[in-house]
Amino acid sequence: MIKKNYLIIVLLILGIIIINIIFISLIRTEQLLAVLVTFMLLTIIGLLISTKFGLNESKLFIVIYYLNVIAVMALYIIYMNRYGQPYYIGGSDDLSYEEAACKVAQSLGVFDYFSIKGNIVSIWHTSVGYVYLVSLFYRLAQPLGGFHTFIPRIFNSFILAMLAILVFRFALHKLKLKLNVSLGVALIVGLAPIMMYNSSHTFRDIIVTFLMFLCVYVWNDYDKYIFSERIIILTITLLIIFILWETRSLTAILTLLLIYFSYLDQKTKMLKTFKSKQTIIFLFFILFGILVFFYCYNQGYIEWLKNIQTRYYLVYNEYVLERAKGLSKYIFIAPFPLNLLYRFVYLSIYPIPILSSEIERLWLSIGTIIQIFFLPYIGIGLWTILNKKQGSGIMFGFLIIFFSIGTFTFTFRHISMFYPFGALVAGIGYNYFQDYSKKYIWLIMYFLIFFAIITYIIMKYF
Repeated sequence: MIKKNYLIIVLLILGIIIINIIFISLIRTEQLLAVLVTFMLLTIIGLLISTKFGLNESKLFIVIYYLNVIAVMALYIIYMNRYGQPYYIGGSDDLSYEEAACKVAQSLGVFDYFSIKGNIVSIWHTSVGYVYLVSLFYRLAQPLGGFHTFIPRIFNSFILAMLAILVFRFALHKLKLKLNVSLGVALIVGLAPIMMYNSSHTFRDIIVTFLMFLCVYVWNDYDKYIFSERIIILTITLLIIFILWETRSLTAILTLLLIYFSYLDQKTKMLKTFKSKQTIIFLFFILFGILVFFYCYNQGYIEWLKNIQTRYYLVYNEYVLERAKGLSKYIFIAPFPLNLLYRFVYLSIYPIPILSSEIERLWLSIGTIIQIFFLPYIGIGLWTILNKKQGSGIMFGFLIIFFSIGTFTFTFRHISMFYPFGALVAGIGYNYFQDYSKKYIWLIMYFLIFFAIITYIIMKYF
């Protein structure tokens, strides 16, 4: 054990040296100090947190954090060579976030949060919270030579590593999966190309995903905490809901649903004790959920939410159609409700694997191919959850987010939100199937591939 610990320390120091050298070679301006301090500070914070949990968590943090930081630098080099600036397609939401954040840092005080909307960004802006977060990076980097686009991206890498640790602990301690399966699920979440790609930009998606999963994580065992801990968790949850509302409003509503189902899952497990008190609490919780729904319905909140979702559906459908080529075009012009079925099938293999001269697109395609191989395990995982009544909170989380994205937004960045839940469902399926013959799993996969080919031919030629 001591030799292993020494090996981890050596690899840690070696990684720090190599990454710092690469940063120095890429950044030849006064902004270098801010980037190096950010990387080192987050490394220390991450190690302090992960070592408190255990050795496996420390290993996960080092591997996932370092590899994601390296991915950030690789994508930076690719974009600079292709576009002359380090932003998605030469300048997209990532650039607009940084520009707005710069204006906030220059023209408003640190506590003037509610002055951002309507002054720096439009009154309809949906990511004020993320703009404010990036503006804090601007302020903190100022004494160290100034802001660099690496800073929010390194922060995303740190958050993704923390998310992977939460997923590992949830799989091992709450779902009771085997150690190797739990580690595999965590590595999939932290190193999946689509997750690394999203975290390598100044995008909000990884942070939003982490906050959503954090709520599910703590509320899954809410009744096991003492009274003071429950008050703290409730306070933190309310703060997270506010942050999500200000960062991506609809995810706040989704998170409330996930909390409800996570807590309900906990109560369902307690019913196995057949205690009348637990049964009464369980029924009360169900009744409470029904009453809240009807209250929201009578107040018009359900209608408001329906209108927003309809607008999202129409806007994103038009957005995707403008850029649709090949298979995606036939999916989005199909009549309702057939197009929904096509969307869900397409989302499960999205971004579609293609041969491309763009390195990052080829990398994403490899990730999707690996994802396709795990689809049968997701099916088995869903069946196992329904059959054994274990992990239903995770199942509902995956299905709610997956179908929401497939129906309304359908962008590659939003895939991050259901990925941890999907990976856990696949982990449950793999854990269950590990002790049985694996020949059937490949038959299922071959059927899915055959079904996908037939669907493509029907949509394109009939």
